[in-house]
Amino acid sequence: MSLVNINWKPDNRQLRQFGVAGLIVLGAIGTWIFFTHKFWVDMTPQTAARTAYILWGICAALGLLAAAAPPVLKPIYLALTIVSLPIGWIISHVVLVMLFYLVITPLGLFFRVMGRDPLQRTLEPDAPSYWERRPVVTDPKRYYRQA
Repeated sequence: MSLVNINWKPDNRQLRQFGVAGLIVLGAIGTWIFFTHKFWVDMTPQTAARTAYILWGICAALGLLAAAAPPVLKPIYLALTIVSLPIGWIISHVVLVMLFYLVITPLGLFFRVMGRDPLQRTLEPDAPSYWERRPVVTDPKRYYRQA
């Protein structure tokens, strides 16, 4: 069982959503390039206009295909899904490593320096038992609050 399942057989609704998302994203990027003349790098006004026109053309094609023939978008959908899967895996693992080493590890070191042991892992040889008494639940309604 994998963490992310690829939908190898998307239905027409999903393909339409993909086409509309591509229409919105590519249209926005084309508009951004047209008015700012940059997208990661500076462009001349002619290059920016040409790039924006190309993106708007792809945008229009995606919109028309999404409306008229969604199954035509299936190879593009699958190709982008396959390309984005390893990128997402790498980015999610990098974020988890950063979270662990930048938040969890310093917090654990701080607790250790301060002498805090929230799990009470220290062994006391002279303790008669490690059993902790808990209050007895007598109300049956309490058992329904398990979530």
